[in-house]
Amino acid sequence: MPTSAASLLAALDAHALDATDRGDERFGHVSDLPFCDRKTWARRNGLPLEPIDAVTRRKFMLGDAVEDHAAEAIAKAFPGARRHVRMAIRVEGRNVVSREIPEDAEPHSDEIVGHLDLDLPDVVLEVKSTVFLTDRKTWKPIVPTADSLQRHYQVQDAGYALARGKGMALVVVCRSSGLAVAALYDPETFRDEIVDRIQDVLLFTAPGAPRPPAEPFYAWECKSGYCPYVGCEKREPRRG
Repeated sequence: MPTSAASLLAALDAHALDATDRGDERFGHVSDLPFCDRKTWARRNGLPLEPIDAVTRRKFMLGDAVEDHAAEAIAKAFPGARRHVRMAIRVEGRNVVSREIPEDAEPHSDEIVGHLDLDLPDVVLEVKSTVFLTDRKTWKPIVPTADSLQRHYQVQDAGYALARGKGMALVVVCRSSGLAVAALYDPETFRDEIVDRIQDVLLFTAPGAPRPPAEPFYAWECKSGYCPYVGCEKREPRRG
């Protein structure tokens, strides 16, 4: 095939569309805890979802690459750090407990799945990538404070921390500027929420469960670029 602008862009798109999911989409995940149960229910029940286009898939892949870079750098600096720990997590009373499972193992019916970025000796660490807002006066990135980091990052991190019985840390990297922010939180402040949400996800999103109400925690959840469930009446149609 001769080299052309079109062939170069086609190669990029083909590579992005070749990417596959983990294969455990029919189970509940720790990453589902901060979000609308209807979206999770649709995925777990195999309902029609809007296909992810090449541009969106590439954006996800670039974010994953940034997060892997940051997690690897931190892992090298902390002896005993472990990457990519896969867990099955359940509730016992008001406690959150876990067991490590291999990538091809299925959780029990009373468990959800977690994919922990980095397990350090005293904390669990989640790494996220985003693009920081820009100060319109200085045109410099606005580095968020620990208190202003997105709450769904914190909820997911707390789920892992409570399951491991450790503290929780969060690192967020800006893809465009390279700037980063790190924060530590007390997972106990999230315990009631995490316990309740694990039970909600198991009950309301299970295969065969009736369709749950659409109750997004954040306004942007219903945008077509985030929620792929085309059968939800609250989902905003894709523009253009």
